[in-house]
Amino acid sequence: ANVSSSPFFASPQLSPVSLQFPRPLQELACGVKFALVRDTLGFLHGWGSSRQGQLGPGMEGTTVETPVQREGE
Repeated sequence: ANVSSSPFFASPQLSPVSLQFPRPLQELACGVKFALVRDTLGFLHGWGSSRQGQLGPGMEGTTVETPVQREGE
């Protein structure tokens, strides 16, 4: 996927966006173009650029615009 042509990265988000998760969140980690959160059951939810696999195995080279649940370790 070509991250530079994605509307997610076309311009900065200047206002907050509300995201919904199935459970309360415990942890947050942010990179330059991606974010990960861990919920109370240990599941990871990630979104943004996974150009080098930042969002986990099988997600390399993709851009995810809404949070995707991944099983935590």
